[in-house]
Amino acid sequence: MFVQHKSEYINLNHVVKVKKATSENNKFAHRDFYKLVLTLTSNDTLDLEFNSEEELDLFLEKLEIVK
Repeated sequence: MFVQHKSEYINLNHVVKVKKATSENNKFAHRDFYKLVLTLTSNDTLDLEFNSEEELDLFLEKLEIVK
C-alpha cells in the first residue's frame, strides 16, 4: 500500500507493508500481530510491530500518514 506523509521534512512517498503473523518468540506465541515496514526514500527502514490494527491505525494517525 502506498501512503503520503503531510510533513515537508519527510519525502512524500513511503512504502508500507502490513502483514499479520505469529511470532516465534515465546512471549508472543499463539498471538497475532501486525508488522509495519516503512521504507523511506533515504533507504532507511523502520520495522515495527503492533498488537492490534487499532494500535497500528493510531500510530499512522499520529504520524499524519494517510492510507
